[in-house]
Amino acid sequence: AVDAARRLAAADTPADHGACAAVLDALEGLNRRPVTAAFLELGLSGSWELARYVPAVPVAAAPAGLDWLVDDADDGSEAEGFAVTRATSAFSGGAATGRGLVASTIEWVWERQGVRGTFSVNASYALAPSGALQLSREDASLDVCADLSADASEALLALLSASPAVPAPVFDPHMAVLEISYMDMDLMLSRCAGARHGGARTLWRRASWRPGGVAERAP
Repeated sequence: AVDAARRLAAADTPADHGACAAVLDALEGLNRRPVTAAFLELGLSGSWELARYVPAVPVAAAPAGLDWLVDDADDGSEAEGFAVTRATSAFSGGAATGRGLVASTIEWVWERQGVRGTFSVNASYALAPSGALQLSREDASLDVCADLSADASEALLALLSASPAVPAPVFDPHMAVLEISYMDMDLMLSRCAGARHGGARTLWRRASWRPGGVAERAP
């Protein structure tokens, strides 16, 4: 199950929703997760790179790797050449406090507009008695390498929110509840619980042990 999850995390091509879900089901079946809040925060600490996002219900575009182009505009022209190239989330928390921060960064390129940049979302988390992370959005910012019109900026945010390469709880974390259903040294699986994004799962691979450190992709 772990080897299959590592292969899925390493692939940069779209995959069938059912096939992705089967791999994640097997990984969750191992029941390998931190058993105490202290170990959970220790394991979370650092930067994690998004490998796969699998919503609870299949969408028009199958779960994809990070180089999959989004094409959700009515005629496809608005989304032409738009891609999310990388998405990471950095977790940092005080030792055994049960509270911390999640800083997520989505790197993107939009060839049709000739721009690239980042979308950053900061959220706080509180550990529930069950061990789930209760998220609350703090702020967000859009950084673009060149000026965009108001309409283009609005379209860009729409493309980001619709991208299968961007987990819904990363783009809009407010009031989301994350359960860590698998974790080892360089692979993590989170599941959304509760009303917001319920059932959606995200497979992560460790990028760095330091929240602000230089990304070091796990082998």
